[in-house]
Amino acid sequence: MSHNASLRNLTLTVFVLSAPLCVWSASGADPWIRHFRAGVLIGANLDAEFSQSGTFSTSPKPAGVYDDGFVLGDSTGNAGGVTSNWGYDSPAQYDAAVETLTFSRSSGFTVNDDSTANSDPQFGFDLAYGGTLKRIGKTWISWEVGFSLLPISIKGDSSAETLLTKQTFTYSTAGLIVPLAPYSGSASGGPVLSTNLVGSAQSTSSGTLSASREIETLLYNLRLGPHFHWDLNQNWSIEAMGGFALGLVDGEYSYDERLSSPTGVSSASGDLQQTSWLYGGYAGVLTQVHVERNAYFYGSAQFMSLGHVEFSGGGREATLRLDQGLYFSVGFTWLF
Repeated sequence: MSHNASLRNLTLTVFVLSAPLCVWSASGADPWIRHFRAGVLIGANLDAEFSQSGTFSTSPKPAGVYDDGFVLGDSTGNAGGVTSNWGYDSPAQYDAAVETLTFSRSSGFTVNDDSTANSDPQFGFDLAYGGTLKRIGKTWISWEVGFSLLPISIKGDSSAETLLTKQTFTYSTAGLIVPLAPYSGSASGGPVLSTNLVGSAQSTSSGTLSASREIETLLYNLRLGPHFHWDLNQNWSIEAMGGFALGLVDGEYSYDERLSSPTGVSSASGDLQQTSWLYGGYAGVLTQVHVERNAYFYGSAQFMSLGHVEFSGGGREATLRLDQGLYFSVGFTWLF
């Protein structure tokens, strides 16, 4: 079944179940009491899973630019096949015995990295509207429609070993007195290096990928279900609630990666967008105390299962898990 078909079926189910409630409420149930609730929402137990698996390209460099130096054109246009516009970083690159200078450039890496991040408490707001269906002594049976908006931000950091693919490029230094490393020449003059390669090769080495990852979304939530209300005394009451929940998640997964290797450091960053509909159910309890005529202060706790949302692309994946969410709310209820 397609996602749109599932959403249509859920909408139809909610309508069919809610219609009798509204009819019963409007038919003159005794007493007819409506209520409106508004409060601060706190979301907890919302987790994220991050993974990166496969072979990835490193940031491309212009021709002649390496992880540990450069060999570029000078002001003469490299007349005679030599250039003064060159430089290198480490003494290990220079082999005086064979008179060569070697440069390296990473071209890609392979990694398999999985991590999990737990969220801090997330803060939003919650609204609800409902009406009484039936009152039996101190027990009320009610219906309620609720809406909440919860910004969610979950960050995670990880570090993983990688297998780095490296290319090496060798230039001749015959007849050149090589300056001590590190050295950086200029295009306008200085010791000249031959621009003709005398060798190249490809090899692998180990590296470390350090990554900072974050999911930032908005969770729009709509709830519909019955409430069972008990008056404990003149001022205190308690309610049990449950029903259907519909959610819309709209946000992005962003990553910032730093690849460290013996030849240098490279970085990559980006983001993946996602908008998803979710549906499930909720159950909870609410208690309230009378503070003013037709006004109550309330506190509630709910468990809600809405499944999960995946952000994926290019071998990177993040999963926002909303299947065991805990939601707490405090605010005020008005009866009218």
